[in-house]
Amino acid sequence: MPALVQQLRWAMQFILDLASPSGKALLIGLHFCTRWLERNPDCRCVKQKPQEVTCLACSTEEVYSATTTTI
Repeated sequence: MPALVQQLRWAMQFILDLASPSGKALLIGLHFCTRWLERNPDCRCVKQKPQEVTCLACSTEEVYSATTTTI
């Protein structure tokens, strides 16, 4: 599953903090990831397809435990 933009921002901030001599770099901007992705077309955003309602209904614990057998 591809990383979310927020996860990408956190990772970039963490790397900048590690590289900073004081251990705490300046905060990156809100649109830093968007601009970075525009400058690097080999990295692209992938939109996740919405899940169907039937798939979501089957993913509940009650339905799962009712359909599986105990070993």
